[in-house]
Amino acid sequence: EKGKQWQRALALLQEMSSYGLPADARCYNAALRACALQRDPSRGLSVLGSMREHGLKPDALTYAAAISCCSRDEAEEGWSVALSLLEEMKREGVAPDLVTYGAAIAACSAAARWKEAVEVLDSMEAAGVTPDVVCYSSCISALGRGDRCDEALGLLSKLEQHATVRPNAIAYNAAISACERSGRWVDALRLFESMRSRGAECAPNTVSLNAAISACEKGGQWQKAMELLEGYGSETSASSSLGRDAASYTAAMSALSTSARLIADPSESELQDVGERA
Repeated sequence: EKGKQWQRALALLQEMSSYGLPADARCYNAALRACALQRDPSRGLSVLGSMREHGLKPDALTYAAAISCCSRDEAEEGWSVALSLLEEMKREGVAPDLVTYGAAIAACSAAARWKEAVEVLDSMEAAGVTPDVVCYSSCISALGRGDRCDEALGLLSKLEQHATVRPNAIAYNAAISACERSGRWVDALRLFESMRSRGAECAPNTVSLNAAISACEKGGQWQKAMELLEGYGSETSASSSLGRDAASYTAAMSALSTSARLIADPSESELQDVGERA
């Protein structure tokens, strides 16, 4: 149902035109927000073009919604469209706000364009717009997906020391996932434990658990993986989101499988030890 909302929104926009009812900027902005659910850059650009054809000037809300149409993994061109729209609004004298910058960072993160995501984060700070935890989390995720674990951990550290913005579970999960991709199991476990001491907003959840178990698997630490599964995974209650799911067991079984493979092939185990010492 949700995937058809944009079609209904565009149909209503066309229906207004057929009845001779002029659509204003609010109508187009609403249609763009519906299109953002589909996250199709071409659809967003089409609505934006129609808006201009009717003599309407896009505002900050328009650009934010249009850029939000670009945050989809499969749309490889989405991030470049998002950045083009961001630059366009500046040329048109429309100042980007937190929502607009955040949407552009999310588009870059979805395409694993870590360099561009960080550049947008830097540019919004230079423009006097304070990033929120969502912006930081998206950048950390982009760095992780781009195999830039050190930079991801550095950005999390910056967020932890921020005067007004506080990290949450999403930010930590993004950092743990970055460690998981790089096989940095020690750092992953350190972050997981840190979450447990930082209050409700940073409390680890199933996503945190699974990423930590996978990091142990990548690092050849099956005992640590099983400790996580058997220990923290049992903490299920109405007030806790930390529990085991199918992915938890799959990650733990992968750790056991990796361990068995390393035992069967000592040379691979030696390589793992060398990588850990490095």
